Amino acid sequence: MRHGKQTAAFFLAAAMVMSSSPAVVFAEELESGAEQETTVTEASTESELTSGEQESTEQTGNAVPPEDNLLSAGSAQEKPEEGLPQDNLRLDANNYEYTGLLFSSSYTGELHPTVKPGETIEVEAKAKRIFISEDGDRIVEPFTDFYVEWTLSGDENAVFIEQDKENGRRLYVTAKEEADEGELWLSARYMHRNEDGSAEEIKIPGGVPSMHICIEKGPYRELRKGEDGKLYYYEDNKLNTEFEGVIGYWIDSFYIKDGTVAEDINGLHFVEEGYGSGGAEKPLYCNTFRFFKDGQVDKYFEGLAEYDGAKFYVNGGTVVTDMNGLYLVSGTDEETTTDDKFYFFSNGQIQSEYKGLALYDNEWFYLENGYLDTNINGIVEHDGGKFIVAVGRIAKEANGLWQDPKDKKWYFAANGQIQTQHTGVAGYDGKLFYVIKGELATDYKGTIKYNGVVYEVINGQLYKKK
Repeated sequence: MRHGKQTAAFFLAAAMVMSSSPAVVFAEELESGAEQETTVTEASTESELTSGEQESTEQTGNAVPPEDNLLSAGSAQEKPEEGLPQDNLRLDANNYEYTGLLFSSSYTGELHPTVKPGETIEVEAKAKRIFISEDGDRIVEPFTDFYVEWTLSGDENAVFIEQDKENGRRLYVTAKEEADEGELWLSARYMHRNEDGSAEEIKIPGGVPSMHICIEKGPYRELRKGEDGKLYYYEDNKLNTEFEGVIGYWIDSFYIKDGTVAEDINGLHFVEEGYGSGGAEKPLYCNTFRFFKDGQVDKYFEGLAEYDGAKFYVNGGTVVTDMNGLYLVSGTDEETTTDDKFYFFSNGQIQSEYKGLALYDNEWFYLENGYLDTNINGIVEHDGGKFIVAVGRIAKEANGLWQDPKDKKWYFAANGQIQTQHTGVAGYDGKLFYVIKGELATDYKGTIKYNGVVYEVINGQLYKKK
């Protein structure tokens, strides 16, 4: 379980923090109650320990009920449980090893609880004992023969803490009505009372069991799996059927409507409101486009997607808003893109009405309707200029006289641009021609003087006057 690995590291870090400035609470009171713990019957011990890690599908605001899912002493085989850390030590006969964690009744998660001002949660220290039987079997059993020395750090004035009189391993944590949002750390030293009255600490591998408690005022948002396998949206432990938008769930995100995933949401969709799970206000995908598949943000889709008649480039489930200019779009998705084409984008959207030049890889291309058409050949106009286009590209190798294949007229060009400002003589194939404003002067009648020689112009070509 992904959650379990995070928890172990979390507790190690917490233990280091707590060791620096402990403020022990309830030590005296809990010791008196510890003696009662040693008299707990084997039957009550077995039912006292909750696995904790098997989170119920439908959590409530009450403590998680005990689950008798541990194999009893003498069992030849045990099923590893999640949550409580498993020891990797090779134990000798008559030696004991212990594991322990703190669990809460908070519906926000029993290992990482959240409490709102005015609310109360239970926190209980639980443990298991591991030993090797005389037959060499590894035995895991519940263990309750201990009391707790509790330590609280953080804003102690933000909460009330009360111990359970019948179970000294349990506390009630109440956030005050006037409490501000913040964080608290609660740790528990597991202590055992020997027969001679002396006390010794039960060492827990990984350090002192600790818990991170958050005080938050905002709604606690989460998605829970129902018995039908579907996800349902809860706010503060209540099913919410009014919200519409995106809610995060682990590493995924879903579009929620009518209290559950809207599986009819597919393709590009505009999200007005979205949040991550948890108690803190975590805006997620607000006022933006996301690409969905059956109501889930499709983080693996890449290609063109259509929305309200417009086309956008999507990568990782979101519109690539920094996509501007000319881009080659490959046919990555049969439903959206069928040909490899160059499109002109602005903020990730194809500018279907764009007509003009665009730069790509140090080459200029001419676009119509927002994409490069390689069938375009001839002269095109852009921003008051005229350019020679071959297969959609500005023919920058075109210099001197050039004939348009469409109108069959001759033009004078430099680097693919018609030199409309040029009037004079131009050479072609060993002959001289007369150009007026960049175009061959086929209609000109008269004589001109060039390099001291008088020429007669016939159909734009120069002939020496006799």
